[in-house]
Order: sequence, then structure tokens, then C-alpha cells
Amino acid sequence: MEAIMEKMASFEEMFLQLKNKQDEYESGNANSKNNDAASPAVAVITGSPELKEMRKMLNGLETSLKDLTALVKRTDDRLDDLEQYGRRNCLIAHGSRRVPGDKNSFLHYVLNILNKLHLPYPVTPADIDIAHVLPTKKDRVPIIIKFVRRMVRNDAHGQKRNLKGTGMSAMESLTSRRLQIAEKAKASLDSGTPGPQMEPST
Repeated sequence: MEAIMEKMASFEEMFLQLKNKQDEYESGNANSKNNDAASPAVAVITGSPELKEMRKMLNGLETSLKDLTALVKRTDDRLDDLEQYGRRNCLIAHGSRRVPGDKNSFLHYVLNILNKLHLPYPVTPADIDIAHVLPTKKDRVPIIIKFVRRMVRNDAHGQKRNLKGTGMSAMESLTSRRLQIAEKAKASLDSGTPGPQMEPST
């Protein structure tokens, strides 16, 4: 999708350049006509069928570009919604400096984090679909946790405040686009200026 948007931007730039050239051409002819009202050749050029056809084509291209841009935007929105929907059972735990390499030890490490949330019930291996470390350049390792049931995920997210003081935190798993919006909103909140709005995930 990013590659398509880049090509769209390139096409739009080419279109604007062509339209600017047309405007400059018409403006130049108009100036020449004003400077020499007796010149019938200029009037013929500015009102020529070829120029009218070019103007018609440019208007059609402009309409097509707007329609195509709107279509790409809607498609991008739908893809982002689908990706976010696929993350609905996931949380990301932040704060771990080192995690066990052994699979079973890692699972128990994750369960230990989740049970610090003090849910009304214990979180067991049966509640975890999959969990693994996310790539990072930071010294603290993020862990993405996919739950079998969304109810457990929602309960865990609802009690994330209980991780305060443990050095750990939990947050939603967001798409790249939504994460950028959230980070901008947080930065705006920290600076005291209004930030962008983000629709809640479903």
C-alpha cells in the first residue's frame, strides 16, 4: 500500500506540473494578446480546438486522480481495520530486560507477568495462544501475547494499572498507523496541545 501511495503522489506531482505548464501557456498567450490586440494569431491559439481538448483532458485527469486517491485511502483504511481486527486478542507487555530462552520457562515468565494483574481468576497456559519477543533496539524487550479468549485479554487490559511499581506495563497491540497516531497524541498531551484523534479498536 505504501508503494501505491508513493506512485500516486508521483502521478499527482506530474499532473500538477502539466497543469501549471498549461496555466503558464494560457497566461503567456493572454499577456501577448493584451500587448498586441491586433494579433489574430494569438486569439486563434488560445481558442484553438487543440488547447480546448488539452484542457478537457486535464480536467478529466484531475477528476480521475481525486477518485483514485479516495479509493486508495478507503482501501488503506479497510486494510488497517482488518489488521487491527486480527490483533484484537493481543496485548504487548513492556519492561522486561531479559527473558528465558527455554520455551516452558518463557511461558511461565509470561504467566507470572499476567498474574501480577490480579484478575479474578488465575491466567493459565490454556489461556495463551502464543507469546513471543518482538524485535527491538531498546534495552527492554517487548513481549506480544495472544490470548485464546478475548474476554481474558480484555480483563488483563482493564487491570493493567496493577502493574504499576513492577517495572512492567501492558498496552494494546496496534497497527503501525494507529501506533503512530497514539504516539503523536501522547506527545501532544505531554506538551499540552491537542493531538490527533484515533478510533477505538474493535
